[in-house]
Amino acid sequence: MNHAQSILYYLEYASPLGLLRLQAYADRLQSVYFASAADQLEHLHNPQAHAAQNAKERSYFKLAVQWLNDYFSNPYRTPSIPIAIDQLTGTTLQKKVWHALCTIPTGQTITYTELAERCERPRAVRAVASACGKNPFSILIPCHRVIAKSGGLGGYSDGLNHKKALLHWERSV
Repeated sequence: MNHAQSILYYLEYASPLGLLRLQAYADRLQSVYFASAADQLEHLHNPQAHAAQNAKERSYFKLAVQWLNDYFSNPYRTPSIPIAIDQLTGTTLQKKVWHALCTIPTGQTITYTELAERCERPRAVRAVASACGKNPFSILIPCHRVIAKSGGLGGYSDGLNHKKALLHWERSV
């Protein structure tokens, strides 16, 4: 489908950690992020997106909403993400990083250095961290599980307050 000619829709999802904004075309989910971080996420946030208003338009979000419901019900029993990472727009390294992020178990963290090693790019820690920052699917592709070697949180494109809340959520359930 030619996305330049199709309509981008959005749906707001009220999570226990804050309002999430999901964006999708009729044929695929485009992004998921915390709505409060929209200003920092210019590469994701599209203010021209149309609100999903009817059942057909809301159906574009069905799998993602079900995944989020499962995650916020019990993050330890969440199914596979409803996204084909290989079909996402991104570099080969970004896709490799996004795949690797999905292997980090719920409630656990690894460092950016460990993530670079898992991606077979041990000298590319900054590039790997940058790929985390380009992740279009907050929570679904769990870049919040990557921390700095010092033990600090590192960065998070949705805001460090959300990263901290997600890590706390996973460890407290």
